[in-house]
Amino acid sequence: MNNQPKPDSKTYDDLISDVKKGIIKVPKFQRDFVWDLKATAKLLDSILKGYPIGTFILWETDQRINDIK
Repeated sequence: MNNQPKPDSKTYDDLISDVKKGIIKVPKFQRDFVWDLKATAKLLDSILKGYPIGTFILWETDQRINDIK
């Protein structure tokens, strides 16, 4: 069985929808959010314009995560 991660892409709208539905959750071990409002707005602007922004790593698991931010 090949358990290697596979690259995938999602639209911004799909990511936000998955967060709202609880499909994507932020575990406690994730570091705290440190960006100010201006930097966050610039990132969202880049995403909406389709600029490359780097990588988000999402971990898919069947395990229940008890500690969620």
